[in-house]
Amino acid sequence: MKILLLSYSSIKFDGRLRELITVCNLLGDCTYITNDFSSDTEKHVVPPTNKRNYKSFVKFCLNFAKQSADFDIIFADNRRALYPAYKIYRKQKKAKFIIDVRELYLMQEVGSFVSKIGCLLEKKINPKADIVIAANQERSKIMQEHYNLAKLPLVFENVRALSFPENYQGLEQAGISEEILQSLAQPKFKLISTSGCSISRTNDVLVRAVSQFQDSVNLYLVGSYGIEDCAAVENLISELSLNNVFIIKENLHEGELKDFIQRCDVGVVNYHMLDLNNTYCASGKIYEFLAENKPVITTENPPLKNMVNKYKIGVADNQYSGAIKKLLDNYDFYQKNVEALDFRAKVSANNEKLVEEIKANL
Repeated sequence: MKILLLSYSSIKFDGRLRELITVCNLLGDCTYITNDFSSDTEKHVVPPTNKRNYKSFVKFCLNFAKQSADFDIIFADNRRALYPAYKIYRKQKKAKFIIDVRELYLMQEVGSFVSKIGCLLEKKINPKADIVIAANQERSKIMQEHYNLAKLPLVFENVRALSFPENYQGLEQAGISEEILQSLAQPKFKLISTSGCSISRTNDVLVRAVSQFQDSVNLYLVGSYGIEDCAAVENLISELSLNNVFIIKENLHEGELKDFIQRCDVGVVNYHMLDLNNTYCASGKIYEFLAENKPVITTENPPLKNMVNKYKIGVADNQYSGAIKKLLDNYDFYQKNVEALDFRAKVSANNEKLVEEIKANL
């Protein structure tokens, strides 16, 4: 089968996209267009570097498809790829249409005009797909009703693991300050959150919780999530006179993030519960931590809480402090449970499961 996958995301920073490409390669001969700046294979097509806006991306995808032989499957990765993918699908009458609806945005829960347009597109186009894919069971059930789908969407969990690229030179070459690198070598309990300084994800609450463990715990907030949020967290760190909270504003590449996680002890996975998309979060970050054999502290969103309680691989706690103490006191118990489940091995099984389900539903 010849497959064309469209994504407005970047392979470098998007773990779900990387796994979807793997799935498509298992299905057949996959060509994929992404919003990256470079490509290392002829099957990975990227737009010209001087045309990086969404309008140019759509035009590029349509022109590429027009100049190519017909495809058997048109695969849209999320809502920004939905419009060009659907236009291409309409012109290729024999093609099947697959949509990965990784987010769960509803009209009444979004504020911006662009987001509302995206919701309208999904409402109109998703029911016309041959296969719709959701990121967890909870989302699948909600989507079937919301989009009035004839069949329950397939479920493709965000099971993924980070890898080192070839010629990886080490975290020391990532532009991280010497102070942070030295702190990673300290004999302290190290927590890492990759939601940066996000206040909506309650990282201010996390900082206050860590302030109770200054002598025994370091916290690393990785990623940029808004100037105002970063300023608020920096002010909080100053107000509490903390020397055990570190902010890494850069978006680390896959290998750098893997390296950083390996030097820590626990991953923090946090989402708010102000809308369905976050309440029923489909976290890929939790699997990135687990694949490195790190227990997790999570917020009490149903999918996260159910998972950590079922497998005893961490603690769900919206206030964090109780979870930190529990992990400090019982780290070996949780770490051995994570190790025994071998989450890295689950990545291939998850991909192969989706391949078989797609074949069965085409």
